Amino acid sequence: MLQYAVQTTRKAAAAAAVLRNFPSRIQNPTARQLLHLLLHVQQQQQQQQQQHQDKQQQQQQQQQQQQQQQQQQQITKEQVEDAYTAGADKLRQLLQLHAQSLQQYANLRYSVDRMLRKGFLLERGWSRGPCVCFLSTTAAAAAASAAAAAAAAPAALDSSTAALGCPPFLVASLSQGAQRAVLGSTPAAVCFVTDARTLSSSSSSSSNSSSSSSSKDLQTSEELQHRFTLRHLYPKRPWLDVVCNASCLLPEAKRQLQELLPRALLIDGPLLQQQQQQQQQQQQQQQQQQEVRDLRRCIIQLLETVKPLAAAAAARQQQQQQQQQQPQKAELLQDALGVYNLLRRRRGNIA
Repeated sequence: MLQYAVQTTRKAAAAAAVLRNFPSRIQNPTARQLLHLLLHVQQQQQQQQQQHQDKQQQQQQQQQQQQQQQQQQQITKEQVEDAYTAGADKLRQLLQLHAQSLQQYANLRYSVDRMLRKGFLLERGWSRGPCVCFLSTTAAAAAASAAAAAAAAPAALDSSTAALGCPPFLVASLSQGAQRAVLGSTPAAVCFVTDARTLSSSSSSSSNSSSSSSSKDLQTSEELQHRFTLRHLYPKRPWLDVVCNASCLLPEAKRQLQELLPRALLIDGPLLQQQQQQQQQQQQQQQQQQEVRDLRRCIIQLLETVKPLAAAAAARQQQQQQQQQQPQKAELLQDALGVYNLLRRRRGNIA
């Protein structure tokens, strides 16, 4: 039967193919109509299959596009996170590298400002001896104007400052011989602090007066000229450039300043303000830590007081449960009497 069915289906398929290829041979109109109907149904089925395949292909393409977009978004997020972590690490390294120099500069600057307010010192800022020296642009300019006086009478200044009880801060000249004569020894390191407001004012005035480029203006400015001169005096000593109030500079001037001083530490505001903010943050963190410690101590004390109370309550609850589970004597007697009465009824002793 199976072989017969297979043979008949094969013959029917061959006949259908022949009829499809040669529909004009059929003379019977009803057969022709049936044949055209079959062909139409087959075409519809083929069209439906093709449409279904097209839809599947479109869905696959959309899924592939969505996967590619998701992969691209993931890659961009990873890149941003990597860049952020790298920048944070670099900033942390820079802060750790310059923390000591900035702290020493702040301490020295605070002491000098205090003495200036009291009238003990002039604003010229080299320290005597092999310690970390500091110098600002105004101090360098004043040192250039007062080089002769400093070289002529260093002993008088030493005696005056010693009489006042102040550390021996002296005037520094820009010439190598006079400066070493005043300092008496080579400094261990130099921290040169520049105020960006002076740079921005000088660059704006020079740009208004002449048509030269701003990079040349920065190079030829007096502040940076003093810095380069002092840098040539001590080429082998550690040098730290700090630019305060960098937010006052224009983007082009900031970029050119970074080209001139690639290792400079740019600070948006003044150093004292930044240190005050850091101190406030540290104080807040210490207060929060202290509050957390106090809260932990309170919790531990409460637990110590609550533990015996909880143990006593648990013991009472267990006793109550045991008492509820154990039957009382009256209940036992009632049960025994009930059983005795049942036995007597069965025997007929009780009516």
